[in-house]
This record gives sequence, structure tokens and C-alpha cells, in this order.
Amino acid sequence: MNVTYGWAMSMLNAFKDFLEGMSAERIDEIDALYAEELDFADPMNQATDREHFKRIERDLFKQLKDIRFTVTSMQGDEREGYVSWVMDYRFRFWQRQITGVSHLKFNGDRRIVYQHDYWDASFSVYGEFPMIGLMMKGIKALLAVK
Repeated sequence: MNVTYGWAMSMLNAFKDFLEGMSAERIDEIDALYAEELDFADPMNQATDREHFKRIERDLFKQLKDIRFTVTSMQGDEREGYVSWVMDYRFRFWQRQITGVSHLKFNGDRRIVYQHDYWDASFSVYGEFPMIGLMMKGIKALLAVK
């Protein structure tokens, strides 16, 4: 194994360990993994610095309960990586699940400077609202291949 690949895998493994062990009490561990300035985005939020990103993560634990991530695969090199994951959580008394992928980029200090999370917010989030969920189900039925 070359040094570059080993460094990239150690970054991805550190991210995996953080993600799978993430809790409201561990949010400050973000400081060790992420650069001060970063580009974070997911379907609901955006942040350009570490403190804003930490506020987003704290709010996640206020809104959702029993959050648990499971990493299903990782790929990457010294510049960037991709981590596929499943997030199980409880919202409004029901268990839910979201499948997604995080695209990460690293700086020379071996910190994350870019994280874009991709997941489908349509039914898992927007579908929770009665009128929106009903409209989305209608649209899905209308557009489904027959």
C-alpha cells in the first residue's frame, strides 16, 4: 500500500468512526476532523465554517431522536473520498431511514474542507407533512412507468 492511499484511508476511517459514533455529546470532536473554513451542504443546510456546521449538527440531535449511522462503503484518495451510509432515526414516534453518500475533500493538514451530503429528502422529510406528502404520492403515481 502506498503512503498516499494509506493517508486517505485513515481520513476516511476517522470520518467513519466519527459518523458511526456521532452523538450530541461528541459534536465538538468535529474540531479534530474539519478545517475551520469548509464547504458543507446537504438537501436542508449549508455552512461555510466549522462553528456553523456544529450548530447544524446540534440542531439535528434536537429535531431527531435515536440517530444512528452505519457506513456501508468508502472510496477515496489523498484529495477526496466518498462514503455511503444509512441513517436510522426516530421522528414523531416512528422509526425512519435515509440512505445517502458524503463527498469529502481534504486539505494538506489532513482535515475535511468540503462535505456535500446527497440523500433524497422528498418522502423522508417533506413527505412527513400531510398535504405535501399526499401531493408527492400523487405525483409519484402519475409519473411511475406503467
